[in-house]
Amino acid sequence: IDGSIYHGRSGYAGEFGHMSICHDGPKCECGNQGCLELYCSSIALEKEYSALGGPSISATEIISLAKGGDSMAQTAYLKIIKYLARGTVGLINILNPDAVIFADKISEGGDFFLDNITDLIKQYSLPEIADRIKVSLSNFSEDPTMLGASVLVLEKMLEKSCEVFM
Repeated sequence: IDGSIYHGRSGYAGEFGHMSICHDGPKCECGNQGCLELYCSSIALEKEYSALGGPSISATEIISLAKGGDSMAQTAYLKIIKYLARGTVGLINILNPDAVIFADKISEGGDFFLDNITDLIKQYSLPEIADRIKVSLSNFSEDPTMLGASVLVLEKMLEKSCEVFM
């Protein structure tokens, strides 16, 4: 926010996956029920594909099949993308950002992912927001979680260094 990583009061800001979207949904490892990550994670994709009758394969393999045109894989993947779009729109409505950038295994579907998530975000968003939001995929080659963690460590180190000079 305003060019800085927002930490929140206790340092747990950004736990997007633990936003409950179904008050009586399945229990999450965090202790809450119906957390978003239960509906739109790699594990959720694998479960959805299996529930449709597909073999037990990894999310990466399912996404590859979906990109290749496999209809069962596309059906499972699109369901996961829809949940992610709904959760993302909630954040968009709260934060009103200029852009949303996806960077996770679930977004490895390339154009299939980007086209569908963009259409859904625009469909579910308020019109004045939908017309202005830019949706894209990260072009970082590094793991964005590790990159963010590194930034947090560097910020803390710099804070401590600056305190020495004051």
